[in-house]
Amino acid sequence: MLEEYKKFIGHWAYRSLRNETDIQKDFNDLEFGRGIITIESIGEDFIAKANLDMGGGYVLNLKGELVRQNNEIASIRVKGEGIEGTLTAGWRYDYEGFIIPQWPTGVDQAFVISGSTIRVTDHGTARAGYVGTFYMVRIP
Repeated sequence: MLEEYKKFIGHWAYRSLRNETDIQKDFNDLEFGRGIITIESIGEDFIAKANLDMGGGYVLNLKGELVRQNNEIASIRVKGEGIEGTLTAGWRYDYEGFIIPQWPTGVDQAFVISGSTIRVTDHGTARAGYVGTFYMVRIP
């Protein structure tokens, strides 16, 4: 495995937020989703095996690609699929996230990816097409 892929393998704290314009809205009311992303294996510029575990039996299998810009991995594109026979059966979410640059004089910076997610399929009362903002922080 290439050395640059190793930093993606492991656990990430994931949070997504509703894109609300009312600045008075309580921060807790902005939550769209949360969980732990586990990336188990990466091939040549693709995420081969990963999942998003939101707790309580809500798990999505994740697959996607690492996108290069100027020969460096700059972003990810991932598809999240629900698992047949579980609470997420039929769910589908797409994610596009960008690696947040490190500040040259920053202290205790985390490895962070931030972007947006779209609900691709309806499930329950949740309608397809909804877009939220997400960020994921590598857990050391």
